[in-house]
Order: sequence, then structure tokens, then C-alpha cells
Amino acid sequence: MSYEEDLAYIHHTGFANFVEQATPEIIALLQSAGIQDGLILDLACGSGISSKILIQSGYSVHGIDISPHFINLAQKMAPRATFQIKSLYDAEFPKANAVLCISEGLNYLFDENAEQQLKNVFKKIHATLPKNGLFICDIIEPGVNGAVNPSRTFIEGLDWTIHLEKEEYKSGKMERRMTIFRQIAEDTWRRSEETHRVQLYKSTTFANMLRKAGFAVRIMRGYGDLRFRLGHVGFIARKT
Repeated sequence: MSYEEDLAYIHHTGFANFVEQATPEIIALLQSAGIQDGLILDLACGSGISSKILIQSGYSVHGIDISPHFINLAQKMAPRATFQIKSLYDAEFPKANAVLCISEGLNYLFDENAEQQLKNVFKKIHATLPKNGLFICDIIEPGVNGAVNPSRTFIEGLDWTIHLEKEEYKSGKMERRMTIFRQIAEDTWRRSEETHRVQLYKSTTFANMLRKAGFAVRIMRGYGDLRFRLGHVGFIARKT
């Protein structure tokens, strides 16, 4: 499961607002904790929007994402950052002053043992941070679909459209089924399909896993002035 070329392009051009608004607020959290510079590890970095803003604010950045199409965009967005095409569950992490995973990257499910995957990632993050280093992330919780399940949405931009169907299951998993159309020439549109599977976590369960990995944890309902939508929650975890 990965963002292929057309969905990566659409995500970059049509869904950048959240990361653009979140990253300055996250930088404020880093600076208030005394993390003024040094390397930031940007997990599930996407098309490099957060990496670019971090670089502009004086940090060094190493970004990791499983999608080569995202990394191709990220290298253009933030050429002074370094990037790696790898699942965050398999990648080796460099030493960093802080670790970020913005916009639900930790929900993505690659096998059935999701909690063990997370425990392993938290262990790696803890090992890569100095004492009092920060891990900042956000996830989606059960009930993100609200009262309508499955939900169906039609979204369009200037040169693309997506038909999105989301279905949440009692197991705590959710599927996003997408039919994608992207204009690639004046009279030519390309169709593709992607299905993304995610694991939904209660905020208390997620926070407890972080605490067991050696973090002091605060649950957030937004990044500064940016408030999260229904079913979305954030965490600021400090290595103790």
C-alpha cells in the first residue's frame, strides 16, 4: 500500500493545507522545549511540505516515506533535506533532536500485528532521541466516520477528481477505497484505483503504548491554533 503517482500528486496539490498549518505550530512546540536547531526526523514525510518549512526555520531534516512518488516530490520541495524511500517500520533512524509524524502516518497498516509494529517504532524513536527529546505525532481514532458508515465523498480539483469511500469495521480497521481521475493532457484523463487500510487507535491506548516505551505523554486536540477535526488526535511525547 503506497501513494502511487497520481494520488501523490493530488495529495500534494489538493490536500497540503493541514501540513502547511500544522508545521509552524509544531515548530513553536519544539522551540518552547528548547529544540532550536539540529536534525529533525520527519516520518511519513509525504511530498516534503513539512520538511521544507523545517529547513526554512533553521533545522536539518531527514525524511522517510514508503512512496517513491512522494520522495520525488519531496526532493524538489526541500532539496537541502535528505530523504529515504522506506517503510518507517523497517527503516533505521539517525540520531535526531526530535521526531515528527504528521497527518496520520502511524495509522497505516502493513500487516495484521499493528500494535507490535507500533511498539517497535516507538522503541526505535526512543533510542534515536536524546533525553528530553520530543516525538510529536497525530492519529485517527475509532468513530472518525461519524454516524455515516460507510461514507462516500466526491472531491475535485482543477485537474483531478476522486471518488472516496471510507468504511470502518468493528475490528478497529478502516478502508479507504479511491477511484482517481487525473488530467494528463488537454483531452486525456487517466484513471487509477487505490485502497488504503488503516488501524484506528483510541487515544488512551496509543498514549499508554508511548508511556511503556519510556515517554512522558500529553494528548492534544490540535497543534496550537489549528484544531483537529472529528476523530483526530495529537500527542507530544518527551523522552524521559
